[in-house]
Amino acid sequence: MKRFCFFSFVVVLSVYSINAHAVQFQQSTSNTSSTVEATYQQALLDARNDAETFTKGLNWFLDECCSGLFGPLYAVLDTPTPSIDSLLGKPPEYVEIYTDEFQAKTRAKRTRFSLIGTGTAAVVNLGVLIAALIIVELE
Repeated sequence: MKRFCFFSFVVVLSVYSINAHAVQFQQSTSNTSSTVEATYQQALLDARNDAETFTKGLNWFLDECCSGLFGPLYAVLDTPTPSIDSLLGKPPEYVEIYTDEFQAKTRAKRTRFSLIGTGTAAVVNLGVLIAALIIVELE
């Protein structure tokens, strides 16, 4: 009977110990996942804000009014690089998420404004061509 009581006590103690470790592990993984999620959200927010301030839409619009079809091609193929200052001291996950989002948003804004500039230039050039043809026909 003493052995049975001793073994029962050991089993109960073991189960309690395993349960305590499981709860502690679950709490640490939930804290880690919430930290990773916060890092992910912060990286996305920072990258979007920096992409907006980094990419000057008016510059791309005016450049593409003069450069023709090469501008949108360059806007799509060029890989923008974020500033080193915004990545120093950040964890690797943050850097990866930030860089991907920054490049995607910057490339999208460049492409949008370059296509608008190219389209505007095409319409203006077509208007000038039509006006020149009308003038030639009148003379």
